[in-house]
Amino acid sequence: MPGLVGGITYEIETTSNSVTVAAGWFNPVGQQHLENIAAFGTSDTPAVMDITQPLRDEVPQFMKWAARVAAEVTL
Repeated sequence: MPGLVGGITYEIETTSNSVTVAAGWFNPVGQQHLENIAAFGTSDTPAVMDITQPLRDEVPQFMKWAARVAAEVTL
């Protein structure tokens, strides 16, 4: 399933007081929803994909956003 991660999209919408993230397999083709098996595994196989990695990658940017918002609120 090497192309699976490329099929999962992350849509991020930010405003001055919120951050909304939608993540998922919005346009499955071929084998349809095999991402569930890759992400969560089955009763016989473990998960082979870390679905939290992209969110962890966003933490530094989120912290910068939170710091900017906090600075704007306190000024």
